[in-house]
Amino acid sequence: MPKSKKINPNKIPLTHPFDYASYMETVIQEENIHACLLVMSAISEIDSMTPDGMIDTWTCSNQYDEEAASGKDIKLLGEQLFGFRLPFPNAIPKVFKTEGEVKRFKQQVRRNCVYSGLCVFCVAAFHAGVLDQRTVQATYLNAQLTEEEIIRGRSSYDEIQERIRIQYGIEIAHVGGKIYVNRTNDD
Repeated sequence: MPKSKKINPNKIPLTHPFDYASYMETVIQEENIHACLLVMSAISEIDSMTPDGMIDTWTCSNQYDEEAASGKDIKLLGEQLFGFRLPFPNAIPKVFKTEGEVKRFKQQVRRNCVYSGLCVFCVAAFHAGVLDQRTVQATYLNAQLTEEEIIRGRSSYDEIQERIRIQYGIEIAHVGGKIYVNRTNDD
């Protein structure tokens, strides 16, 4: 039986228009929880961090984020204060002609959403006074490294969620567009 030849996605014409607005709504929801999991994983590596400290850090930075002018302002602060940069600054919507272009764009947007979430959390935690500059930079770097492990298939968001739940008794949930970080009832 002959092998079927794999078709290059850059040669497959796009058969239907790409719905950018719908995609962005979905991806922002999904990647916000991923950014939260990466941050919680990274701050769990801080030597003196306790479960209550993790929840307090999340709560303080989340309150600061809601009071801040906009996520765009916080990302600019992240770049100025800590040198945080989006991995794909030129991921902008355009008229796509092939399935490969859409796939690449989606990957870039997903990565940008995760890093934007990390930046917003880190800057908010710094301004809320719960993490110092050195810890913020270490948290951001640790979260980036964890995300690279996920991209390479060596880890997963489910594994991070499970580790945080087992080691710290913390549940991270995404309900109605908001992320909640709470103690589990397993105690």
